[in-house]
Amino acid sequence: MKVSIIIPVYNSVKFLAECINSALNQSYDNIEVIAVDDGSSDGSFEILETFVPKIKIIRKNRVGVAAARNSGIQASTGEWIKLLDHDDVLYPEAIENLLAVAGNLNHSENVIYGNVDFINAQSVVIGQLTELNYNSKDIFDLNTITLDRNFGIPSTWFLHKTVFEKCGFFDEITQHDDFEFHLRCALLFDVRFYSSDVKVAKYRIHPEQFTWKVMRKFKNQDLIALKTLDGLESGVKSKYLLALKQLRSNRSLFEKAAYLFRPVLKFLPVNVEIRLRTLYLKVLEYQRLQDI
Repeated sequence: MKVSIIIPVYNSVKFLAECINSALNQSYDNIEVIAVDDGSSDGSFEILETFVPKIKIIRKNRVGVAAARNSGIQASTGEWIKLLDHDDVLYPEAIENLLAVAGNLNHSENVIYGNVDFINAQSVVIGQLTELNYNSKDIFDLNTITLDRNFGIPSTWFLHKTVFEKCGFFDEITQHDDFEFHLRCALLFDVRFYSSDVKVAKYRIHPEQFTWKVMRKFKNQDLIALKTLDGLESGVKSKYLLALKQLRSNRSLFEKAAYLFRPVLKFLPVNVEIRLRTLYLKVLEYQRLQDI
């Protein structure tokens, strides 16, 4: 079975080579790596060129991460799709281990996700995230949690192409394409996001990306949920609307703390900043536990 690793790229010159090498150096060798450069101006495209012919490159001009992902998926020849952000790092046995999990599941009805280590700009591990296992929950409870957040960081997602054929591609208009895709798959097409114990990637947190990667879930998230719920029968929709109202009331204080966190970092010494980032990751983990 062939696996296509899709990497949207935009101005990631500091971390790109490490990311690409991690995709190429997998223990499972039937892979293709497709990097979609979205108009980088910092030398990222030139770095990608040094990896040809080991990787395929697609050039776009500021179309956004969702459109870049879609271009890579549509150009891929693999049966399976592995998403990877341009500053993250795959563990060497990630693909092999994810395929082993996939062998026991219905390919068109599951998106597999796994665990990550958090790393900083110097690739030092500063924390870890072991995903909660919701596999035994019934579909309503599972989808209620989905209204509030993704299951798994997208750089751990692993899915068969038939999921895209069934559910469609990433929404190129909304700012929160991964959240919208997750909701659409789960609520409208009965695709389950399946938790595995595979440690998939090193997920990078650094000043250039910290707000984008951790905070983007909040802005307009409820609007996306409401739009998706419009596709459901009215009786089912009303149950989810009640659940969403409860989620909103539980989330307000955490949102405020999250938005106030990042501006403080730039005024701190590096060693203190790293400690605070690690503490914040623990706070994120605590907030996730409240979803159970």
